[in-house]
Amino acid sequence: MTAFLTAFLFVFSQIAWPEPSVPIDFNKTVQPVSEALQAESAESQEPTPKTSIDFLANTSPLSAAAAEENKEQPVILFAAQDEPALQIIRTKTATNRSGQVTGFSEEIRDSEGNLLYTLTRSSIRYDKQGSLISYKDTFKFPDKTVLTGTYQNDTYLLKGTWRSSPNGSQAIERRFDLNAGQRLLIDPDRKETSLINDTLWTGFGESTVLGDFEVIRYKETQDKSGRTTSYEEHVFDPATGELLYTLKRTSIRYDRNTGELISYKDTFTFPDKTSLVGTFKEGAYILKGTWRSSPNGNQGIEHHFNLTQDQRLLIDPNRKTSAFIGDTLFTGFGESTIMGDFEVIRYKETQDREGRATGFEEHVFKDGLYLYQLTHSSVKYDKVTGEMIFYKDTVAFQNKKKLTMTFDAKKSMILNGNLPDGFSFRNLLIHEVQSQYRVFYNEQDGLFYAHGLD
Repeated sequence: MTAFLTAFLFVFSQIAWPEPSVPIDFNKTVQPVSEALQAESAESQEPTPKTSIDFLANTSPLSAAAAEENKEQPVILFAAQDEPALQIIRTKTATNRSGQVTGFSEEIRDSEGNLLYTLTRSSIRYDKQGSLISYKDTFKFPDKTVLTGTYQNDTYLLKGTWRSSPNGSQAIERRFDLNAGQRLLIDPDRKETSLINDTLWTGFGESTVLGDFEVIRYKETQDKSGRTTSYEEHVFDPATGELLYTLKRTSIRYDRNTGELISYKDTFTFPDKTSLVGTFKEGAYILKGTWRSSPNGNQGIEHHFNLTQDQRLLIDPNRKTSAFIGDTLFTGFGESTIMGDFEVIRYKETQDREGRATGFEEHVFKDGLYLYQLTHSSVKYDKVTGEMIFYKDTVAFQNKKKLTMTFDAKKSMILNGNLPDGFSFRNLLIHEVQSQYRVFYNEQDGLFYAHGLD
């Protein structure tokens, strides 16, 4: 009996029973025994994991290999014809029970695979008919720049702070017209906005060429009527790419009845900490401040211009005369006038209510060399004729010597003070000087020159 039982168990163990929990697929073609054994032998050649950690590294759905399998394939989008392609890689998509997308995450990389930023869309809402009505995009850049885009009522509002602008941190606020079937992506190198297929491509700012300058607007706020209430711009020299200054327009007011622009304030900030403020009101534009890098050090600035509501003013640091190019008035720190052998640049002028000069500050040059500063003050006009009857010119030479030239219609001109060489005057009367004349001293020949303004 024992021998019989032993023989039965041996035969029973040789039967190839299917493993439990593994369903038999009757639709599969049965392999010949020899091929099945070869396949089994090939599988057995893989090394057995020594530890549970090794096993999980090869088979866990959280492993790098499995993650690559689950990662969606990159979508290649072209920012524009002939421009490098950007890769949009969808890393996560969330849906609701109806199959509608409720959120997603993407990586935006350049043509070489370098990460430009990540994009997360959230707060997606649909109406009862299933149409997209609103959402929020969050753009995160490697330099910790974070921008948020909100879409609602066919308007896309992009806001945040750019951490690596040419002037450091720069506020961003921009508006775009967008429909539910379109989307917005940022190309950090782009300066203009364009719609390509259903993607609106834009950069941190919008570039405009005005005269010889490139002006990039990064922030613009609007009221409920869509009118501009403020903006921030950077002004560049396109030839060198140099940032010349930043411009912020604030305090914009409109007429309640006509809607016309009636006033605003411009603030110009230069790299040398020069700050100028331009105020516009009812057609008059006054530019004031202190130029930190004049030939004489700090120099007060004050200029008066006539502008319409459709015109604007920009500063060209190298310009010496003002001129319109289109609707833009370009001016420098000062206004140059040639008087004989002298170039006289006026940087500051105060005026009375009638627009007459009550004082000014000028630099006097000869053959391109700075000679001295001239301050015109104590101006008086005849109440009946309006003619100038009194003023005082103070000349400050580079060696700190000073000379005063006082004009009095009753006495002509009187000199007091010291010349650069130490020669001094005391109540020296110069005859035949009239109110319309300008008097300049030439240090090279030691002579005074009178130039008529007519």
